[in-house]
Amino acid sequence: MSNIISEIKRTILVVEDEVINQEILKEVLSTKYNVEIASNGIEAIQKLTKSITPISLIMLDINMPMMNGIDFLKKLNEKNIKRIPTIVITSEADTELECLKLGAIDFIKRPFELPEVMLARVARLIELFEDRLIINASERDELTHVYNKNVFKEYVKMIEEYNPNDRMDLNVLLVENLQVIHELYGQEKADEVISHIADELKNNVKVYDGIVGKLEDEYFVMFHKHVNDYNELVKRFEISLEKYGVSGINLKLGVYEIDDKTVDIDVRINRAKLSCNQVGKFSHNKYLAFNDISQNNALIYEQLAYDFHNSLMNREFIVYYQPKYNIENKPYICSAEALVRWIHPTLGMVSPKLFIPLFEERGFIRDLDHYVWEEAIKNLAQWKTNNINIVPISLNVSRIDLLDDSIVDILDSITKKYNVDNKYVYLEITESAYNSDINHLVEIITKLKEKGFKIEIDDFGAGYSSLNALTTVPFDVLKLDMLFVKEMYSNDKTLKVIELVSDIAKYLDVILVAEGVETIEQLNQLKKFGYSVIQGYYFSKPLSEKEFVYLLGGKKC
Repeated sequence: MSNIISEIKRTILVVEDEVINQEILKEVLSTKYNVEIASNGIEAIQKLTKSITPISLIMLDINMPMMNGIDFLKKLNEKNIKRIPTIVITSEADTELECLKLGAIDFIKRPFELPEVMLARVARLIELFEDRLIINASERDELTHVYNKNVFKEYVKMIEEYNPNDRMDLNVLLVENLQVIHELYGQEKADEVISHIADELKNNVKVYDGIVGKLEDEYFVMFHKHVNDYNELVKRFEISLEKYGVSGINLKLGVYEIDDKTVDIDVRINRAKLSCNQVGKFSHNKYLAFNDISQNNALIYEQLAYDFHNSLMNREFIVYYQPKYNIENKPYICSAEALVRWIHPTLGMVSPKLFIPLFEERGFIRDLDHYVWEEAIKNLAQWKTNNINIVPISLNVSRIDLLDDSIVDILDSITKKYNVDNKYVYLEITESAYNSDINHLVEIITKLKEKGFKIEIDDFGAGYSSLNALTTVPFDVLKLDMLFVKEMYSNDKTLKVIELVSDIAKYLDVILVAEGVETIEQLNQLKKFGYSVIQGYYFSKPLSEKEFVYLLGGKKC
């Protein structure tokens, strides 16, 4: 790549009003460079702003009519074109300091030096400038232009080395619901919003002598002098978004106040991020400091992550089943959803709300899903062998699972291994999967259906991509997001949406499931709207395998 770059002929802009000087410089420089000529500062600005060819270096005379060299340098700063290295042509030593302050990097005096000396000087300056551009490009996030994580960490080390007595904070900011902007207004608008937030962060941390970096997805990381009132800081961010004309974005800030600089920077970032992810769980503040509460949770998180593979190998993850009841006439069990529970050897029963997000974050979820799929399908085979009237089992499939082209072969090989008909396996596609490459998603789901698996759209209505899924993704079952059931009687609009989903399911001729049903009032209302299948605590909580077999009519557990 460097050889290709070195062979490209660069362009130099000579800003000089004397024709004879123009000709001398053009004759010397054109042996190796393309040369553009401007007779004054105004003409040079026009060439810089309109030229398609990038300018690699400017050679600038100070004394010119209309706009002299000093005014030209000031204009470059105003227009943010100062990144182009500028050599000033002058015989006046008293102007050099002012030129340096305005961004000039070198000087050439009249009469001009030997051609080979001038060319060597120009070549070296262009090389240094282009090397710096490459460094800048590689150290910053391409979209937001803040530091990437590795460079951010190096700067933190440098800042602490030169400022050992300063009290510093390291924070992680999460921009929630950016996907909503993407769905409503497109990728370009979403990119614009995240770039605006990055600019606002940079402007705000400047006050505290800080720097900003980019983590994965919608996470930013900041390092700056200690702040006393973070509510005020988050409020300023939110106000800037409102002025920018964006609504629906939610900001969460995790704060790690550094009291021990020997703590590894990655550990600090993880602690700030853990606090960020817990915002709203312990207070109504938009930020959470890494205190004893979040520290305890952080230690538990780390323990769970550390124990995952051993627990999987030791089969400490147990598959539970929550029945789904057909309510068209007399209720009966028509299927069930396979749900995972973790019986930890020291912590006991660990909530999926705690470990599922952690495993998704750490990249463990795929292994856990495969384990649950096999356990559930193996149970189906055992029930069939024991002459129990089996019902279809729904398996959860995450977005990560669907990115794997081998998912079709994996699922099909498991059912063949245990001699289970694929029609007894329903695959619940989570809402987040619809945000992936829709063409790839349709391709994978089509192959799964061709193998005989049934497809269930889960959490319908939870996001803006759900309606799009109805028109593009082939499916057999539509499952209403449980939040609608929970908020059923909060207002007339919610009821209307629930009824509308029923109409959609009837039109598409698919099975309609409502989950989260807990009361007789909810059940009767859903039945009135035409819902045929119900899942929730009204009929049954998630059951162990033995309890579920008993419910199916097998031997008493």
